[in-house]
Amino acid sequence: MPAFIAGTHHYDFISCDEVLIDIIVLKSFYYILTAFILLGFGEQVSLCAQSSLVKQEILISRAIPPAELDTTKLLPFCTTLYNEQGQKLEEVFYSTENKQSGHIYTYNEQGKLAFLSWYDENGQWMLEWQYRYNEAGQLIEESQLVANLSYCTSYTYNEDGTTAAIIYDSDQGFLSSVEYVYGTAEQLLQEISKDEDGIFINEVVHAYDEQQRLLNSTTYAKEKQLRGMLNYTYNSMDSLVNKKRIGSKDNLIQEERFAFNDQGQKTDYWKFIEGSLRQHLTYTYYNNGKLRSISTYGPKERFISYQLYKYTYDSAGE
Repeated sequence: MPAFIAGTHHYDFISCDEVLIDIIVLKSFYYILTAFILLGFGEQVSLCAQSSLVKQEILISRAIPPAELDTTKLLPFCTTLYNEQGQKLEEVFYSTENKQSGHIYTYNEQGKLAFLSWYDENGQWMLEWQYRYNEAGQLIEESQLVANLSYCTSYTYNEDGTTAAIIYDSDQGFLSSVEYVYGTAEQLLQEISKDEDGIFINEVVHAYDEQQRLLNSTTYAKEKQLRGMLNYTYNSMDSLVNKKRIGSKDNLIQEERFAFNDQGQKTDYWKFIEGSLRQHLTYTYYNNGKLRSISTYGPKERFISYQLYKYTYDSAGE
């Protein structure tokens, strides 16, 4: 998948830390689901191909905090099956009534994701994504079929492989487009959005520090009217430790904080809205470095859920 999807304003569209918590609640919002798929797909493939993972299970408790929990009594939340290449074949999500919904992945001869289908808890087809690529293996079109409506996202590229533009379209007509402007070292400097008539909507301007890390992203409307800014802070290991969303009046709208252990593994995630804690996630890991659990807390550190990850390997991965 193009690198820009995990960067710039697409990166901010949904937090990876919140996906497993929010995906069921927000699954009717298909744009959120699309972001989840695109953000998670490449990372999962890379991880699984190295470890011969054939199945990942996520078990959940929404009532008992980790310290008091009997892990043998956890309920199934999500099961993911993989093929021999480490690619996702199917994801199954379980509801409280033990009904199942999920995604089915289909690949082309080059091993690229070609179709992604989503079925609901009654086994009925709901959504379908279709992906097309050019000879270089770059994604050039993503189509979404939702009920009787069709949405299409088209991608064009520069000679160096960076994304040149994205066009958002539907069977109801053109929606919008985004043009990308780069500087040296293929750094993305500007994202310029235009409407169906080619009229300027807004632009996002990116700035970097001396280590070439993204420092801030500033959004302007017409006539350079400030709309807001994202500020990023890193630790000595180049891990993102703080992200702030600043409003047009220099007011703090949202803040996200990240903590890591000595191995560089994320141990905590906090989300604040206008200075008030809204979400706190804690992470634990197995000895081999794989994620073991995620505990989720809400305002005032109220317990929400505990998720336990289990992995099944083939004989080569044991």
